[in-house]
Amino acid sequence: MGCFVFGIGRQLGFVHWVLILLHTFVGTFVTLVIYLIDRLFMKHLTMYAHL
Repeated sequence: MGCFVFGIGRQLGFVHWVLILLHTFVGTFVTLVIYLIDRLFMKHLTMYAHL
């Protein structure tokens, strides 16, 4: 019984780490996308301003 509970605990710990890594990756990805969109948008704005 103790080993079984410990196994579940280890599984949950693994899932927890995966979620943390996934969250970090998604956060970084979203930040990059927003940054790129911002850069492109600002470029277009400056282009229109010159027109």
